[in-house]
Amino acid sequence: MMKKALILLSILFTVNSFSQKNNAILGINFGMTKSEVKKEFKLNKEKYTKIDLGGFLWRYYHQNNTYDENGHLTHIKLIPVGGGLYGLSETDARLVFKSLIELLVARDYKTENINTKSNNYLEFKIGETYLMSNKEIGKNIYIGLPPSSNNVYLNLVISKYSDPEKKDYSNSKL
Repeated sequence: MMKKALILLSILFTVNSFSQKNNAILGINFGMTKSEVKKEFKLNKEKYTKIDLGGFLWRYYHQNNTYDENGHLTHIKLIPVGGGLYGLSETDARLVFKSLIELLVARDYKTENINTKSNNYLEFKIGETYLMSNKEIGKNIYIGLPPSSNNVYLNLVISKYSDPEKKDYSNSKL
């Protein structure tokens, strides 16, 4: 009886660990097809239009997803509520960015030192792109701050964690 209980617990732990590493956000998982993502989005649309990340609301648009050659979800994109068509003012973008960085650091995300204009990944820099990763939960977070004429577009892209050292470049055309 005890042996069966231990086997069951280990199976549940394995399934739970696997599902956490596949989770993109809320009920959307990496590897889902477009139709699966749309179905989840339509069933729970209210959850995806007001996602609280560090005290600021973000919105998910399923049309902004990226899929691999087999049609499986690889990346999702979130934007701050109110920051869509015209972006945010620089002041608002700074507040949202600071809150997001604090949330990611508190959740043990680490910088991959891939910001191009600054040595400090905690520094708000318009035109900058940041990468933070959390290997334990299996996610990469890309934060982009592309400028527009008067405002800043703040983009948050979530993808499944991939270790740069383990990429296969054997099919590269270079």
